[in-house]
Amino acid sequence: MPAYNAGEYVAEAINALKAQTFKDWELVLIDDGSADDTCSRAEQALHGVKNHKIITQAENQGNNAARNAGLRQCSGEFIALMDADDASLPRRLQVQAEYFKSNKKIGVLGGGMLRFKEGAIMDRLVPPIDPEYLAASLFFKNAIYQPSVMMRAKILEGMDAPWAPNRNTIGDYHLWWTLMLQGVRLHNFPQPLVRYRVHKGQIGARLAETRINAQSVFLSERAAKLGISLTDAELAAMLSAIYERKAKNAALNSLLVRLLAANESMSLLPKAEFGAACRFYSAKGSPFKLFLSLMTHPKMAKLIWRNERRRRSVS
Repeated sequence: MPAYNAGEYVAEAINALKAQTFKDWELVLIDDGSADDTCSRAEQALHGVKNHKIITQAENQGNNAARNAGLRQCSGEFIALMDADDASLPRRLQVQAEYFKSNKKIGVLGGGMLRFKEGAIMDRLVPPIDPEYLAASLFFKNAIYQPSVMMRAKILEGMDAPWAPNRNTIGDYHLWWTLMLQGVRLHNFPQPLVRYRVHKGQIGARLAETRINAQSVFLSERAAKLGISLTDAELAAMLSAIYERKAKNAALNSLLVRLLAANESMSLLPKAEFGAACRFYSAKGSPFKLFLSLMTHPKMAKLIWRNERRRRSVS
């Protein structure tokens, strides 16, 4: 659990952990150079808790460096990620531990989240549920919510810094993409596992512009994996469609056709599911070539509607 100036929230995060129905856990908390009373409040909340470690960093090094530092102190079979301003629901660890025991080939398990602000639930975030569609969706955007993740520790063996220091605002996304390309199976649990707090001081709000620049570079790198070099116009169109939900256009459709054709040749991502993801981001009245390419896979339409039905059934 990285914590930076989280004195206002860290006790709530720790108390939620203490309330878990699954009791065999150890907390590794990293105070990442906080200037407030994060550390003292954490120590107070952890009074009487035997299985915990608090690592204090003299200077703020960023979320990725903090997670890497904490990971080096972990010794369990599973690693559950938590943020100091969120709160895990009571059965979170138990649900995920049982899921891993029943699904031996799964390496990473995320889940849904309840967004809340000032104590009031705002909405429910439901990630892609179909595993193959999840893998394909990662090409376009982060489809796994980091505060909800539990993973097998062994999949990180040999990685000196799983959260890359030069990816500070998108370290989690870069890690899921890397693991997926290595053949690690990623799953999402449909039900909410975490209460995700919305507030002005959170990383996403503080580093919004930095994150946009990082997303731009990373999207170009993902396209390069399919042998495609994005022009500035194509990059802007895709980022706008993905993150700003602005109207799609013919230029974007043309790019999606190229991406789809490249994946057909290289099989980097599940073909039918990548086709479904491309169709999701294409504009209405998309070129017949794109439509025909997508329809090459009879599974495509069923995949879109199956995934959306499952998402809506728990939203």
